[in-house]
Amino acid sequence: MSPLRHTLILLALLVGGCAAPIPPICGEEGEPIALIQRGIHTELMLPRTLVEQGLPAIAQRHPAATTIAFGFGKQGVVGVDEPSILAILASPLPGPAVVEITSITAVPDEAVRLHLPEAGRAPLLAFLREAMAADEQEVADGARAGRSFHPAAYLYTLAYNCNTWLADALARAGLPFLVLPGQTGEVLMSQARRVPGACHRPRGPLLALR
Repeated sequence: MSPLRHTLILLALLVGGCAAPIPPICGEEGEPIALIQRGIHTELMLPRTLVEQGLPAIAQRHPAATTIAFGFGKQGVVGVDEPSILAILASPLPGPAVVEITSITAVPDEAVRLHLPEAGRAPLLAFLREAMAADEQEVADGARAGRSFHPAAYLYTLAYNCNTWLADALARAGLPFLVLPGQTGEVLMSQARRVPGACHRPRGPLLALR
């Protein structure tokens, strides 16, 4: 994709983000996957039953979770309550990455729910499995009860950040996401709200364990 086309797509999504249609209220169908934005960071939430199919070791590490969230970021920064000054200053530079995994007791209301096609399950789980250098390894930074970090199989860069990583995962699963370098959380969520079948829950108290 040319730099000009990339820029035009980003501008169109950013400008149209505020005008993106609000997804309808979810019904009672199945166990959807979900996307949520937390500041500049985004996470993908999967039902435990789905994680058990392709990542049983991860499911075993989070026995209390009914939903398991996956995120991507730079080691020493993502999920760390008090990153060092050196880590903050170096955060724009390419460096080792981690996959952040969090136990969730209930999907937050503001998350956008998406229907994952049956044919997309195996590719999505394969993407997550391949993203981790080894799912039995863990990184201590930021880890606490219900949250673990695993070395990623590739580097974090400004072009391939947490939002681009999630767009890549969802595109591999057959959902209509553009994998744009340096994607923002706003652009990713704008795309999510436009996915056919996307829905949300009415606003209520956040029940997620964070």
